[in-house]
Formats: sequence, C-alpha cells, structure tokens
Amino acid sequence: MRIAFVAIGFLFLFFVSNAQDKKHKIFISEDAKPTLDLNPEEEEEEEDRKKKKRKKKTFYGYKTKKAFTPPITRGRKTILETFYVLKHFEQPDPYVKEIYYYDVARKKIKTARANKIVNDPKVMRVLHGPYNRYVNKAAVETGIFYLGARHGRWEMFNLDSALVDKQLYYKGWPQESEIRYYDLEQTQVKEVVPVKWGDKSGDYVYFNENGSLRITGKYANDIKVGKWRLYHANIQKRHMEIQYAENPYDYDHQPIVLREWDREGKQVYDYRKSEEPRYFDEDVLEKLQAKK
Repeated sequence: MRIAFVAIGFLFLFFVSNAQDKKHKIFISEDAKPTLDLNPEEEEEEEDRKKKKRKKKTFYGYKTKKAFTPPITRGRKTILETFYVLKHFEQPDPYVKEIYYYDVARKKIKTARANKIVNDPKVMRVLHGPYNRYVNKAAVETGIFYLGARHGRWEMFNLDSALVDKQLYYKGWPQESEIRYYDLEQTQVKEVVPVKWGDKSGDYVYFNENGSLRITGKYANDIKVGKWRLYHANIQKRHMEIQYAENPYDYDHQPIVLREWDREGKQVYDYRKSEEPRYFDEDVLEKLQAKK
C-alpha cells in the first residue's frame, strides 16, 4: 500500500514539472526567427532612394533643369526665385493666356502668349516644375508649372509665413473653370469661363474655331469688370474695346465703347474724339457667348 502511494506521488510531481516547463517555454515563429539581415528596413530605404534618384528633376514625364534668378535687393528686402525649366523644348498649350518663361538675357521670369514662345534655349526657357519665391529667405509664394502654365495649388504667404491666399489651377486655367470645346475630342477650346469658389471670377476667353481670340475680359463676383476686347471672326485683329466698371458693385455704370476697328485694321471710332459716349449693347456679347 505504501509503495502505491509513493508511485502516485512520483507521477504527480512528474506531471506538475512538465506543465511548468510548457508554461515557460518560448515558441519562435518562422517570421520571428533571426536572419543575417540585421536591418532590413535600411535596404528598403536604399531602394526607395534609388527610385527617387532616377526620377530626380522629372515632373509629369518631362525632364528639367533647376535654375534661379539672381538675388535682387530692394531696401531691406532680398528677393530670390527658384524654379525648373524644360531640358528639351515642348510647345505650350496655345489656348493658355499666360505662359511663364525665363528670359535668359535679362535673367528674369516673364510671361507671353504661347505663339510668342520660341524654341531657342539661348533666348528663353519654358518653366516646368516647382516654383518658389523668397523674400529674406522666407518663402512668400510657392506653386508648380506645367509647360509654362500655372498648375496645381499655389499659395502666398507673408514674411511671418502666414498663409494669405491660395489658388488652384489645372494646366493654366482656374481649377473650377468651365471649358467648352468645338470638337468631341476636346482639343479645340471654344470658351473658358473662370470660376472661383463657385462664382465667375478671373480671366474670361472665347476663341474662334481656328484658335484665334474672339473675346477677352475679366469677371469679379459674376460681374464683367474692367476692359473687355472683341476681335473679328476668324482673324486675329481687334474689333472693339469696351469699358465696364472697375468695381463689380457699381451697378449704375453702363459699358461704353472705347475704340472700334474694321476688319482691315482701320480705326473707325475713338471715344476721345466723340462728344457723346457710345454705350455698348450687351445683347451682342451675350448672343455670341450663348452660341453652342
């Protein structure tokens, strides 16, 4: 009997000991086993750096070169601009009103219509890629260019780095702009209505079917403002200059004709030589804008 109790005691101790060993045993999964790669993340970071290096100075598929304007000192302010220019010439969009380029001789950034941009790197270089303007080393304007046109988000700051304005563009047009085309393929722009924060605001353009200008002007808060210009149909010649109120809330102002030219370019009217102002018939413009 005593021998039986002793045997049972030994068996009890054996199972308790085995259970404790299992409790404290550490299991290592295949994923957690140590390898010879002491820092796998470093290898991944190196691969990312290589990829970024291959794409350096390439924006939207176009290779560029980094450039800057010589620092200009005005009183206590030193102004500097950094930007990128196309490495190989690409023709800007002919419909965009302002194309930004670097004037090589004058060493400054200027604007021109697309048909004035020439493929001569000794004369001008089209801007393409990030742009920054600094005043006393503080960034006061940042944005990006696409083949000379403003693109994406543009931001303006004061010298304390506080945001004072922001604008969104898409390849030269305000991002919310309403664009109409002559063709289904959307290659021939007919009209661009600038829209900002839901209202017509900014530069308005209307083109002839051959790409020449027909109407240019500005909107502010859905109202025509400033000087509008009409061109003759299908030829790039001035037809009429119309003056709207500079203030969109000047409801008493009536648009007047400043000057008019015939299709041969001969001036047939000048308000400075007229005794009475010649008011412009808005129906003429509205009918033209309403054409589909």
